[in-house]
Amino acid sequence: MSTVIKGSGSGQINLNDTTGSIQLNGSDVLTIDSSGNLTAPNNLTVTGTVTQTGGATFNGGISGNVAFDTDTLYVDATNNNVGIGTTAPSTGFGGTISNVKLALKGSGAGGNNGTATLLMGGDNNHYSYLSSEHTGGGSTYLAFGTANGAANPAERMRIDSSGNVGINKTPNNRAQLEVRAGNSTIHQLFLEQNNTEHGWQLYADQADGGLGFFRRNNSGQTERMRIKDDGIVLVNTTSPVGSGKFVAANNSNFCATMNSVGNGADYIQFWNGSQVGSITRSGGTNVAYNTSSDYRLKDNVSPMSGSIDRLKQLKPSTWSWKIDGSHGEGFLAHEAQAVVPEAIHGTKDAVDDEGNPVYQGIDQSKLVPLLTAALQEAITKIEDLETRIQALESANV
Repeated sequence: MSTVIKGSGSGQINLNDTTGSIQLNGSDVLTIDSSGNLTAPNNLTVTGTVTQTGGATFNGGISGNVAFDTDTLYVDATNNNVGIGTTAPSTGFGGTISNVKLALKGSGAGGNNGTATLLMGGDNNHYSYLSSEHTGGGSTYLAFGTANGAANPAERMRIDSSGNVGINKTPNNRAQLEVRAGNSTIHQLFLEQNNTEHGWQLYADQADGGLGFFRRNNSGQTERMRIKDDGIVLVNTTSPVGSGKFVAANNSNFCATMNSVGNGADYIQFWNGSQVGSITRSGGTNVAYNTSSDYRLKDNVSPMSGSIDRLKQLKPSTWSWKIDGSHGEGFLAHEAQAVVPEAIHGTKDAVDDEGNPVYQGIDQSKLVPLLTAALQEAITKIEDLETRIQALESANV
């Protein structure tokens, strides 16, 4: 290589037919090879603008701000942050977010349908992505998606501009969190106990629209409670019984326990706009079954009469129960209904829409007033007879 230009100090420029170099104190500080590639083996400081149309390789460090194609990639050396699609990453797009270290701005951002996406993965068919899109009307959402064994990704979660979160679905302002199961065998929520695989699962059932609560352990899962779409609550069973709104099942023990620590406190209250009855703790070991009887609820109060005649119409009976042959005694509902109708619930020989029997029932406590009135009438007659007998006995003395 021949020296073409040599300075008066220690620098010189060497050029030949294929290569060239700039030297300082005998060492290359910039070289050009036969293909026109420029190499700076040590630090290179550029105070102006560098326009680059091909590739660039940096084996050392770069000081100061760096911009590729204006805003394709911008490194802000002053604030130590990076912008992709923006030259002002330090304060966020609107200037209201501070301490931004990485900002991604879509080509359409600032108008409708501006999208910025961050892609992460191992190959073309297995990856994840994080995407922010500015849609029409000023709304913005953040989407999380994955692709596993398929070229087309699927969105897995979305956070909309109102803060609503949708998992496997797009949120639509019905709740802050909306979850859709991936298929009919996957439950939407699992609450685990201390990394033991034991816990509770919630499942919005597709078949009947109900909400199921499942207990899970190492041996599997068992449904413990279900709330059906018609409001029926089922505990330890999935089959409604009758027309009640609450059904509890237990094969070996009682279905419900109610504990009242205070004397006179209600275990259960029954309401129809106002309280009409209750089951109450009475003393330390007793329970009272109460129904409304306050005088302020009643009009046209008068003594009962003719009670003995009515009592004589009742037909106490004994029987064997068909279900198990056990002994029973009391009254047949329809017979007692003719005498004390308020003691009987239901209608004789009633059936439902499918022809199944709707059985009558009896509240035998409603017979007590008739029994009491009849007994009082009988006592009055007894006392009258005793008076007459005493008078006869006195006359014969």
